[in-house]
Amino acid sequence: MFHQADAQAPSSRWLEISLETSQATLTALENQVADLWATQQELENALATAQSAQTEASLNTTGQPTTLAAELRQVQSELAQAQQQAQASQQQLQSLTEQKAMAEDLYSQAQAEVSDLQVKNAVLEEQSTVSQTALSTAENRFRALEQQANEADQVLRTVTAENVALERQIVTVNADRDRLAEALQQTKQTAEQLENQVNRLQTALASTSLTKPSEQADPQGNSGEDRHGNDGPAVEEATAELAESSVKGSETVAQTELAPETEQSPSTGNSQPLAGKSVVITGRLSMLSSQQAEKLIVEAGGKVTKMPSSKTGYIVVGDNPGSKLQKAAKQNVPQLNEAELLALLGLSPENM
Repeated sequence: MFHQADAQAPSSRWLEISLETSQATLTALENQVADLWATQQELENALATAQSAQTEASLNTTGQPTTLAAELRQVQSELAQAQQQAQASQQQLQSLTEQKAMAEDLYSQAQAEVSDLQVKNAVLEEQSTVSQTALSTAENRFRALEQQANEADQVLRTVTAENVALERQIVTVNADRDRLAEALQQTKQTAEQLENQVNRLQTALASTSLTKPSEQADPQGNSGEDRHGNDGPAVEEATAELAESSVKGSETVAQTELAPETEQSPSTGNSQPLAGKSVVITGRLSMLSSQQAEKLIVEAGGKVTKMPSSKTGYIVVGDNPGSKLQKAAKQNVPQLNEAELLALLGLSPENM
């Protein structure tokens, strides 16, 4: 629209110049026609004078009729030429008058178009101002969203690191739970053994108590002593087994309670924090080579893949990461830096 307004401005100026030129030409022709009419009038007056003189001459003298006739014919010829020029000028004047009317119409149309374009130009300028304001607001909003995205990325990295630490703690807690479950099973078995031994001891004591009336009925006391002598070893044996089982059970519970938290049972001693997970490596790592990182991931139970997907467990990000990082971000794949990978694997950067 701006270019159209700029293109219409020279056209309007040209029409204005053409109108001014036509008006000047028309004025000149009007003056010329006026001069021709004056000349014609003079010629007509001269013709009338010549005719009057011819009439007088014909009355007074007869020697000059030929000269006066010649002058009269010359005057008539000049008068005819002047009339022709006046007619031509009149036609030209009429044509220029029509051209002037057309030029005035064109000029009026051009002025109307210029006014319309000026109104449209003002509307467009107002729309441009509104658009610039909206664009500025959108840019500010975009910068705010970009800052929020960076903050969210930092939070995500922190949460990922905390998640890795929690996973390690879960592995440790699961190991402790298995160890405690095993100790509880052993304690239950010991309790059952103790219960059986208590029952045996109670049976032996009941049998011993039944032999006491016999001892009182025998005056010599031989049979009572023999029976007591036969049952005594059984009671002593049951009591010894009960004491030994109690000691073993106490030692088992004590060992379970006093075991260090970092100690793992044989079933979980070689825990694999990346078991069943696929890992993608992108960028250059500063402490590990690609082969070393892949070896550590495989030893931890993971699998190294080339491209990330929705099933990828982690993506390890080094310096100058490529398009893999963007694809992983679209798949919401957790990100680890090199230090976080080493921490997940239970390794220290100082030892690398």
